[in-house]
Formats: sequence, C-alpha cells, structure tokens
Amino acid sequence: MSTQDNLTETIIKWAATRPDEVVFDPKTGFYSFEIVSDAFHKGKEKMMEEMKAQMRNKYYDNAKMGSEALKNIMNALAQKDYIPCKLFVNNSTKGTTIILSITEAVYSTENFIDFAYSEALNLQAKHHEIGHNLKISFMNDSENLNLDLLKSDGFGFAFDLNNTQPIY
Repeated sequence: MSTQDNLTETIIKWAATRPDEVVFDPKTGFYSFEIVSDAFHKGKEKMMEEMKAQMRNKYYDNAKMGSEALKNIMNALAQKDYIPCKLFVNNSTKGTTIILSITEAVYSTENFIDFAYSEALNLQAKHHEIGHNLKISFMNDSENLNLDLLKSDGFGFAFDLNNTQPIY
C-alpha cells in the first residue's frame, strides 16, 4: 500500500471518529449528514409554517372582502325590496363565491335579473381591481334545494336569512 493510500485511509478514519463538538463546528468545514439533514428539516418546517400563515391570512382577507361585498349587494337589493331568502358562501384562498336564493316570484322577473346581475357584475369588477376574485350569483329559492350538493361544492357557510340562523 502506498503512502498516499495510507494517508487517504487515515484521513477518512480520522474524520469518521471526530466528536460531535468538532463536527458541528462550521469553521472546520465538515458537516455530518445529521447536521445537514436536521437543518434541512428545520428549514422546511419553518417554510411550511410561513406558507400556512400566508394562506390563513389570504383566506381571512378574502372572507373580509367577501363579507363587505355581501353587505353591498344586500343593501342594493334591499333598495329595490328584493329580499334574499338564503345565503351560501364558498370562501377559499383563491376568492369568494356568494349565492343568494330569491323567492320564485321575484327571481323570475326581468327587472330583478337586470338589476341584480348588473349590481353583481359591478361589484365583481371592483373587487377584481383590488385582487379579490369575487363571484356573486342568484338562484330560485326552492324547497328542492340540494343542500348536500352545495356543501360538497365547497359552500361551507349556509344561512337562512328569513329565520336568521345557520342552515348547516
């Protein structure tokens, strides 16, 4: 065995037997796998926590902007005596979708359709300008309304406006 082979083997054995206080000391330039792996996992955990916080803030901001839009559309409808029966909200980090159910007698009139959708489109455009993806729609308030389907489509907030209580 040559001197170089001996030297290589000796250095490898020496590095493998270094105590933790030497291995963990960055000035030596040696880092064990455990140190690198632990640092990676700690960094990943911190990044995940930051991402969760950002997503929670975005979700909350969308809920605030969505509730403000709801207030505006409800006020506009009330000025014309169009009183919604039920409210369904799907809020996410991507935006807010609001569905208002209206009695059939009102829902099927041309005046309601023209006014309500004009107001909704104006509000959606205003929210789009500030970076909030808002969708507002209306539906006929029917006894055959499939609440399970709405819930499975992400409408996690359902409220009976006539009885002022949650639907589910």
